[in-house]
Amino acid sequence: MAYRTVSYATLGKKAATTSTLHPLELGYHAVLVASVQTDVSRTCEILGRTSVPWERKPNVTIFGNYSESFPNTRDSGQLARVASRKNVIKEKLRRWESTVGSYSRDGNVVPQDALAVYIGLNPRSLNKANRNLLVELATRIANGDLDFNPVSVALTEVHRATDRKFFVDFDFDDAEPDNYDFEEVLPTECWKILKTRGGFHLIIELAKIKEMGIKSNWYKAFADMPKVDVKGTNNLTPVPGCTQGGFVPRFWEAEE
Repeated sequence: MAYRTVSYATLGKKAATTSTLHPLELGYHAVLVASVQTDVSRTCEILGRTSVPWERKPNVTIFGNYSESFPNTRDSGQLARVASRKNVIKEKLRRWESTVGSYSRDGNVVPQDALAVYIGLNPRSLNKANRNLLVELATRIANGDLDFNPVSVALTEVHRATDRKFFVDFDFDDAEPDNYDFEEVLPTECWKILKTRGGFHLIIELAKIKEMGIKSNWYKAFADMPKVDVKGTNNLTPVPGCTQGGFVPRFWEAEE
């Protein structure tokens, strides 16, 4: 099947309007490089189909580990992370836009082409995270381990506290979606394709599968396909319309 790339617009200084200038020409880090009417809005639209109570939030993270010019001196390249209600995700992303040089790690300034923004599509439960955090803090204190950042520990517990599952994400590395016949496994209404820097993500909407009464072992069928690198419900997915190591992830749609 052939696919076409969904169009998007780059932004000027105001995220609500489009501009002919690329954000980098304006001298600031471009976390959001898509119009609010396009790809980022589509992510929020997809998340908006889920019925999620107030205390459950998707987790959004910005990494700085995509450039050889920026040495990643730690196990994690995380520069910032936040749990956000789905209706204000775009607002939280815009707050991460900043002048070039604002992000650094161990004295090294992070270049624009090293930045990438990811989201955990399935919501995190703050109630579950609070319980786990209490246990983690008590364990550390009881063991005499007081040399830690409690804010970082709390954010880690939020990221781990996956709640109800709405999406399954299959990460295809070094692959093109038009080389696969996904519609032979599931109808096109059940999945979305997100083109990324190193391949693409196949995002399955579980509610659609339930709605259509599908009983086939679709998970195994997708998991066994060539070049599937990561699969599951707790993956970090590049945010469409944002930056990923000098690339802008975007949704793809089947051509008529």
